[in-house]
Amino acid sequence: MLDHRHLNDIMGPLNSSAENLAKMLYDIFKPDFPQLYAVEVSETPKTTAIYEPE
Repeated sequence: MLDHRHLNDIMGPLNSSAENLAKMLYDIFKPDFPQLYAVEVSETPKTTAIYEPE
């Protein structure tokens, strides 16, 4: 779904930020992996975004 695609085309009206990408991936994988508790997306070696529902 993401391979060789522009994130702006996939994420629709959402901004294609790392934070929004982390949430989108969490929402996609949570039904198949109920033990999933967070998703971390790395933008650079020193910057990451983590989505963890409350």
